[in-house]
Amino acid sequence: MTHWWKWNLKVELDDDTRKKAEDFTGRIPLFLRKCVVKGKNDKKDEISLENEFFREIFEEAAKFEKSLQKICKKDPEKLREYVAVVLPI
Repeated sequence: MTHWWKWNLKVELDDDTRKKAEDFTGRIPLFLRKCVVKGKNDKKDEISLENEFFREIFEEAAKFEKSLQKICKKDPEKLREYVAVVLPI
């Protein structure tokens, strides 16, 4: 992550905003890039977590979840294809 922020020096933010952006995007560089918006009054660029890109991602995920629930009601074993084991570090 350090490299991404160094590469994007034009982005002006405090540590709290940086952490919030990383948490919101899962530290995915493509998602972080979508957060960068033009600064006001010729200032440095800023981070904005409210944009159309994230709304579209949310809608797609919600559609997928809804269709998955419909499929799994008919065939609960099908859910095993989508289950991931997350091991503690």
